[in-house]
Amino acid sequence: MHSAKSARIELKTTPEVKRELEQAAALSGVTLTSFIINQAHTEARRVTTEQNVVRLNQQAWSALSQAINEPAQPTDALKDLMKR
Repeated sequence: MHSAKSARIELKTTPEVKRELEQAAALSGVTLTSFIINQAHTEARRVTTEQNVVRLNQQAWSALSQAINEPAQPTDALKDLMKR
């Protein structure tokens, strides 16, 4: 179920950028508003996803996997701390 579109975004740009956006929207067969919203939303998702993804090389992945699958034994100091 889609929510009603009630939030507004106002933009200012140069006439050249506006013409280019209008042309791209027309070539895509959508309105200018739909084109801008779709492209901005796609990019926003990409940026936020990129910030939430941790990329590891093979060495780091192996170390992480080992730490998860074969956790180190607690040291005496840690055991003492846990008793408190």
